[in-house]
Amino acid sequence: MASAESRGGEVQLQDVSPSVLQSILRYLYTEELVLTAERAQELFVTASRLQIPPLLETVGRFLTETVSLETCLRLYALAHAHQHPALLRAAGRYVRLHFRSLCEHDAFLRLDPGTLIGIIASDGLAVASELAVYGAVGRWVRADPAERLPLLPELLGHVRLALLTPKELAEVQADVAELSGAFPGFAALGHKLYVAGGCGPDGCFSTSLHEYDACSGQWAQLPSMSWPLDPHGFLVCSRRLYAVGGCAEAAGKLDSAETFDPEQKQWAPASRLPFPLSYFASAALHNKLYLIGGKKHVAGALATHRGLLIYHVRSDSWAQVPLGVGLCHAGAAAMAGGICVVGGCRDEAPGEEREGASCLGNFQASRACFFLGEDGKVRQEVAIPALPRAIESAGAVCWRGRVYVVGGEDSARWLNTVYYWEPSAAAWTPCREGPAAGERVGWFGCVTLQVPRRRLRALFQGQPTAPAAGGATGRKQLPCRTSAMAPPPVSGKGGLMCPSTAPGSDQGSPLA
Repeated sequence: MASAESRGGEVQLQDVSPSVLQSILRYLYTEELVLTAERAQELFVTASRLQIPPLLETVGRFLTETVSLETCLRLYALAHAHQHPALLRAAGRYVRLHFRSLCEHDAFLRLDPGTLIGIIASDGLAVASELAVYGAVGRWVRADPAERLPLLPELLGHVRLALLTPKELAEVQADVAELSGAFPGFAALGHKLYVAGGCGPDGCFSTSLHEYDACSGQWAQLPSMSWPLDPHGFLVCSRRLYAVGGCAEAAGKLDSAETFDPEQKQWAPASRLPFPLSYFASAALHNKLYLIGGKKHVAGALATHRGLLIYHVRSDSWAQVPLGVGLCHAGAAAMAGGICVVGGCRDEAPGEEREGASCLGNFQASRACFFLGEDGKVRQEVAIPALPRAIESAGAVCWRGRVYVVGGEDSARWLNTVYYWEPSAAAWTPCREGPAAGERVGWFGCVTLQVPRRRLRALFQGQPTAPAAGGATGRKQLPCRTSAMAPPPVSGKGGLMCPSTAPGSDQGSPLA
């Protein structure tokens, strides 16, 4: 609770509503108190912070008697924060009894770390297996991986791994690897694939930049970026690489931008974003970079970005264009005349950008797709059909006039699907030439790469070859959205190869 004392000796209580303060004053003078379910929680917090023990106990007894399945998580968090034993016991009984269903609620994703630890460390959680406890932890971490991933080792200390079967323990180990190593940026220029940043198995973000030459089949390490990034926008435009936005381990969310010259092997700064941004869709078109939607970070607060940023390469400047929907974890693919935006988590409620919006907490995966013109405005005359299912965090790429959507999540599991759409088609078509049927992929980098035909033949003969896309993959679905195995931080695991044919080159086509 914020307060300030003026020179005249007055104390301003900045976080207390007038009605609550009036109730407290009436109680102090008359010992009369009218309690309602709507006002009791705010009275409880204010009484604790103003250190009024009789009022705290009175409101605490009222809340103890009103604990229910709908309120127990919130009341447990309040009791934990304000050290109220009776309310903590009452709410704790509900939480332990209904743990399996409560961990699927949005309120569970908003718990602070201390409250979560108090819950998972409790005896008597009503679960059939300790795997369910780990699943809840994994879902909580995934709600904000940039902030919560560093807490994973401490959280695992309260999961009773000794109670897991060997098979369950192997599943947990695979999922921890996926959580800890993830999300580099992918870009391609001709026959060369570039992989930048990401988070390694040690939990540290990376500054690395690697180059794969499809002709020689060799990897090379190039000069590192200025910031360790994961996840971020990584694009090719005007034969240069651009690393923009994202998250850095020490600095948090970033508004940084820099560009790499593959010929000179040098990085140079670019104009900063208007504000820090992460989890956006991105594409390059006609000497411009497009960052669509995402999570916007201003003055320490998080809001959905209901717009897009356009970077003009020639003038080294950014422009902002409004968008009538809150969007993050979408896919974007540049094509003739504009950009196809597919799926993602959407918030179509009218109004301004809202602080505290969480993609997992307030949004739902969507089937919706739309087309942006080069000016960044939605082109209603270009009708893109809805996806066959709701998909977020998928890879998207345009190749030979078709837009491909690879893998992703549907709010329940990672996917192994590939769909394509051709302009003027009334529906998306399932594509069979994608990742192996057993692979599920998400957070996918998807690009086109020129590949010599001899190496392309090797792909279909089952011989090793270079992926032109990479992301997190998984083989078996686990409860609570924990089914994924991590790629190595540089090379990725699994992929869809989409070669682009250049005049005079010996190229092949896996999707033709």
